[in-house]
Amino acid sequence: MSVVSSSNKNSGFSLIEVVFSIFLLSTGLVAAVQLVTSGIVESMDSRDQLIASELAQEGLELVRNIRDNNWANAGGSFDHITLGNNCFLDMEYAYPANIKCNNSSKKLYLNGSGFYVHSSVGATTTKFQRKLNITASGNDLKIVSMVSWNGAEPVSEASCSLVNKCVSENTIITKRGE
Repeated sequence: MSVVSSSNKNSGFSLIEVVFSIFLLSTGLVAAVQLVTSGIVESMDSRDQLIASELAQEGLELVRNIRDNNWANAGGSFDHITLGNNCFLDMEYAYPANIKCNNSSKKLYLNGSGFYVHSSVGATTTKFQRKLNITASGNDLKIVSMVSWNGAEPVSEASCSLVNKCVSENTIITKRGE
């Protein structure tokens, strides 16, 4: 004969406990998904900022390279450097080549070799646009390189900021040998 205790009732979860548990679990999952999503978006934005900064620096280096090649080959350090706004130059230029200015094409494409260029022939469209402004300042040249990735072309150095998804780099280059 077994004795059944009156304290041994059927135990389980009430409906309120189940609903509350599901609510807590779903709230935690939604928060985790939002955290991962915002992390991915921030990571992509950081990647774009880094690429744009490097493309802006590359614009300065390309002009500096023309100056250096002119000094070595032609003796005149600013030969083949055109002054103006809305200029573009790619790593594929051939010496002696002038920089193309007052051009409407600022869009950059990714070519088959993995380089950013202004020519769309055999290349993939990117979100980046680059323009160079080259002005004379005495015996020096001021070079401003602006890159944007927001769909709008970079307008001016003053309005170029990370808020506008635009970066700018500038430098002063001097004639070699002076």
